[in-house]
Amino acid sequence: MKTLSTATAAILALAAPAAIAQDFGYSDAYDWSGVYAGASIGVASSDPHARFVKSTSVFPAPGIPISSISIKSNPSGLVGGFQVGANQQFGNFVIGAEAEIGTGNVTANIPDPLIDHLGTGSGAPVAGDSVTSTSDFNGSLLLRAGLGVGRFLPYAVAGMSAAHVWTTATAGNGDDNGLFGGWAVGGGVEMMVADDWSVRAQYLHTQMSGHNFSAGKFFENSSHPVTDAVTLGVNYKFN
Repeated sequence: MKTLSTATAAILALAAPAAIAQDFGYSDAYDWSGVYAGASIGVASSDPHARFVKSTSVFPAPGIPISSISIKSNPSGLVGGFQVGANQQFGNFVIGAEAEIGTGNVTANIPDPLIDHLGTGSGAPVAGDSVTSTSDFNGSLLLRAGLGVGRFLPYAVAGMSAAHVWTTATAGNGDDNGLFGGWAVGGGVEMMVADDWSVRAQYLHTQMSGHNFSAGKFFENSSHPVTDAVTLGVNYKFN
């Protein structure tokens, strides 16, 4: 329910300009039908929901199963990318589809969670060792549905999302990378500022799962990233 409430609040906030425009009688008609392309930039914050997957087979310290050791990090950073899509308008109702490909530096660097649990043997993490997790590439395929109000288009989106994530550890040979996939939902508002140019603000919530890091090793761990991103973009519609 918290996720739905956050998404709903974001969509309502982003749609406010269209409501204001309608209240003031701004009805400059615009046909949103057509193919468009553009670019976006913004910020993203994630909760990886990472955990060690082995429960009883390995005990880093007497009586402490590795699965009981928490992994807490909150990657965040800048994201940007390109989008291409197409809309079809029916009266004031607009439906469409969009593909996005992006890059960024959504990163967290944390103290190695196994410090003080593996002793001081070869490869064991000690004070000062760390683990870095980064999402560098991402993409999505989204369906859009909105309501054209003059030159404003408040809309909702939903679809599939994917991301590439890598981890690096200063101890224990914990470097790995993999792909994650899942679903995305969000919304935004787009406004025409010239004949074929528009600007937009968009919120996107994604939940993904996939690759287990360090598979087969005693510190194998899984992750189910939940990410929220807010971006600003510009689009050009081809006639």
